[in-house]
Amino acid sequence: MDLIISKLADEIERRGLAPAGQPDASPYLTVKEAAAYLRTTPQRIYELTCAKRLPKVKDGGRVLIRRRDLHAWLGDNAGAAA
Repeated sequence: MDLIISKLADEIERRGLAPAGQPDASPYLTVKEAAAYLRTTPQRIYELTCAKRLPKVKDGGRVLIRRRDLHAWLGDNAGAAA
């Protein structure tokens, strides 16, 4: 499990979703960014948030996903894909 988490952290940094050493990086992802990260559709992200399987934050009309919530969801569901 630690190897999976380590590889996931490396991939996040590689994709620029959590740049190392940049404290001003936003802790939030848009639905489109979260979908791109998971290689799925924005509709799937909306489905997960509506089903309360993935927490969301509303900013006016925008739906945002906390990076830490997305990473926690991935950790919780890592075995589901295997």
